[in-house]
Amino acid sequence: MPNIAYVNGRWGHLASASVSVEDRGFQFGDGVYELIRTYHGTVFHLQEHIKRLYESLKQIEISIKETPLRLEQIVQSGVKKSGHSETKIYIQVTRGAAPRLHSFPKGVRPTLVMTFRKLDPLSPKIFNKGVAIISVEDIRWGLCNVKSL
Repeated sequence: MPNIAYVNGRWGHLASASVSVEDRGFQFGDGVYELIRTYHGTVFHLQEHIKRLYESLKQIEISIKETPLRLEQIVQSGVKKSGHSETKIYIQVTRGAAPRLHSFPKGVRPTLVMTFRKLDPLSPKIFNKGVAIISVEDIRWGLCNVKSL
């Protein structure tokens, strides 16, 4: 089954999907994202992820025309179109494409991208045996709940 993309209302193969090099997400990291997965074709905590996406958008002052319900519908449609039982869904919203200036552009349509890729689950051996890890202090900026680009 194909890995697919949804870019500003259009579906296509992931390999041929593109956005403008003038997109502020590319130029400045001016956007937010969510990563969601499915379990046996069911999207995990979809409403919670969409809610967090909208909270992140509010924090960086981006408004999109799509409602939360519409985004949920697009996600469900993408999962179905991809045909993967285990899917990695990446949603990215940027301020949109505009000439490169540091001030926020006026009247620019935000860019909405969703990608749907086959997710290869971890080996059961990892779940049974476990893995060694280390942890370090999180020294990122104070709004680490905003998943910025």
